Amino acid sequence: MNCGNHKTDTECDLRLPEWLRNNDHRGVHNTKRLLRSFRLSTVCEEARCPNVGECFSRPTAAFMILGSKCTRNCGFCAVDSSAPDPPDREEPARVAMQQERPKSSNFSVDANLPLPIIPCLTLPPAPFGGPMKALRRFVPLVPVVFALACGSSGDEPSEGGSDDGASASVVPPGKADDYLSPTSREYRLWGEGQLDLDAEWADKTDAEKLAHAKEMLGYKFKAYAHFIDVYVTDKSSHDTNADYGGFSGLVRPTSLDSMIEPTDATSMSFTFLWELEMGGPRSLMSNLPLETNAAGEKIFKVKLPVLTESQLQYGSYPKDFDAAKYTGELEEIEVAIDPEEESFDAFPEYNKLFEDGKLDVLILVGGDYNEERYDLKAAEEIFKWLKQAGYQHPAAAYTDLKLDSPPFKASIDANGKNVD
Repeated sequence: MNCGNHKTDTECDLRLPEWLRNNDHRGVHNTKRLLRSFRLSTVCEEARCPNVGECFSRPTAAFMILGSKCTRNCGFCAVDSSAPDPPDREEPARVAMQQERPKSSNFSVDANLPLPIIPCLTLPPAPFGGPMKALRRFVPLVPVVFALACGSSGDEPSEGGSDDGASASVVPPGKADDYLSPTSREYRLWGEGQLDLDAEWADKTDAEKLAHAKEMLGYKFKAYAHFIDVYVTDKSSHDTNADYGGFSGLVRPTSLDSMIEPTDATSMSFTFLWELEMGGPRSLMSNLPLETNAAGEKIFKVKLPVLTESQLQYGSYPKDFDAAKYTGELEEIEVAIDPEEESFDAFPEYNKLFEDGKLDVLILVGGDYNEERYDLKAAEEIFKWLKQAGYQHPAAAYTDLKLDSPPFKASIDANGKNVD
């Protein structure tokens, strides 16, 4: 019996049975996405825990604060033992904000991770006492567990230290790059991909195959992003693939999960998780040919050509690709889609903006030298949108506007204060 290249019967028997493996890749990916968005480290990942998939799929994990490095060089531990980086004074606030996120009955990237905090590092001197105070101010009930076996500098965090953390300013996830439009919105795309190695790798060891697969992973991810973008973007009537897809979408790569696993005993095919962001019209979900998969996710299917490793590496993609007209071999991927949670606030100092009870907004429309005068058409659309949004103005129509016309007016509630 031989269950794979260069494997003995004993090695075959050591392979984990299916019932012991965790195949909830999406749950693991969602947990990692949440951790990345808050820029948080976990002992689970830094120590390369073999059970990380099981815990992350629940989702459960253990924070590693004060950075991702440890000053001790324990032979049994995989945590980086190099010199630690300076403490991140915003880290406690990010931990606290993650703990305060609403819990969800069904797991999603918005779910709360029920995690303790484990600073398995040499403790810095007293000034870090400030952010530790900040953490307790944010979430008084967060369980704090100190694993001090990793060493101590001799200077414990002091309550008497300077409270520098009070001035820490943390931009919550999603606020650094807000996108708000009356006609468009952002969408999250994700899925499970497959990477097949060329036949020449069949005689290599599993370790060599895995190492090569990790090298090729980024190229396959780039191909996914390209062909999904080709499908969702609009085309010109002059393009040879003018009738292919076309949903006014625009894709940009977001993240590629490093978790990669062989699909069978030959280790010639691997699965991985990927994620993209897409901007598109608000009607996109109703325009796409969506289906609902077994996990309850909204998906659409995209076909792309089966490419060799050389084609992937050099980006040798068919020009003006149209799956219906392509004569070569195709692969089909499921693309899960979900609208990103809209953010109606950026990150300015609101109280200073509203302290006089007024907020003035100036909208500028650039001039257009074309005969169609698209600038005037855009200004008219803005006029209609302001009217529909409830802004008051004496002009009944766009053509009634004059150079000395008063501004549009509306009132909002800003933290309990009426602002015009």
